[in-house]
Amino acid sequence: MQHLTDTAQNVTFNRSYTGKNFQVYIDGAISDYSAVDEHITLLNGIADILEEKVALGELPSAQFTCYICADGVPFSAQDEGAVVMFPLGLSEEEAFGWILSALLANDGLPYGVYAGIAALWLDEGFTKLPATAIEGSFITELQFPLYEENNLPAKQRALAWNFSYTLTADWAEDGGTASALAALSRAGLEEYLLFNYNLTLPEYSFTPYSSDYEYKVTAPGLTYYIDRDFSDRYLSEKEFTARYDMLAEWLKDNARSAESVREFFGLKDMCGIEVYLENSSDPASADWGI
Repeated sequence: MQHLTDTAQNVTFNRSYTGKNFQVYIDGAISDYSAVDEHITLLNGIADILEEKVALGELPSAQFTCYICADGVPFSAQDEGAVVMFPLGLSEEEAFGWILSALLANDGLPYGVYAGIAALWLDEGFTKLPATAIEGSFITELQFPLYEENNLPAKQRALAWNFSYTLTADWAEDGGTASALAALSRAGLEEYLLFNYNLTLPEYSFTPYSSDYEYKVTAPGLTYYIDRDFSDRYLSEKEFTARYDMLAEWLKDNARSAESVREFFGLKDMCGIEVYLENSSDPASADWGI
């Protein structure tokens, strides 16, 4: 479990705002006050929705604390209550998803579940996908980089949001609540995905990590720390970057290779390996590390 102090230890929060059911602390490095005001306006709208859902029994609580930073990676935690941290300018739907992941905390579920609940409750700009449009691909893997504004092309990002919206809308139409959906185990979610959409979750799981390595990916026998701006010194951006579709294929290739090694040598267990994809101010020094 990640904690706020691990991520924000070098940030000075010298301003604050108290809203209905939430408290905001603002990075002193931020000078764009109008952007902060816009973000707080969005948070007030989200707080109104949360209060309504608590009254309807969809949520146990609407109380949260938000830290707004000049930059960095968003994340949620449970430090004496629901806590979220956002970079300034995070989209409303992403912010709502992270708040819900703090309020409905379940480490076994991917961010895409909370994104779907956010999309359903915002109820604007999202479309249910027909069954014929849902097929197994990286778009339906529910991992949080799929929902970022600057990772995938806009059309693919929209498909990821619409799939999550479809998932939660179908769940609600079957009589399920958001709390019940968020209480599912990973196995329970996979069972629902398989039965309703013939889909499975990937073996790997993405979580936010730090400003240097925005993506932490855990997979059987492997842990990856990935700089979102990584560029390879040998491969062009058309061949490999930290864009989600390329990462997903690379992770699957690595899993197949690791399985082949285990089978060839008759290994039951392998020592855990850490892999770093890191960038540098000097593009020629960008490299892979183990």
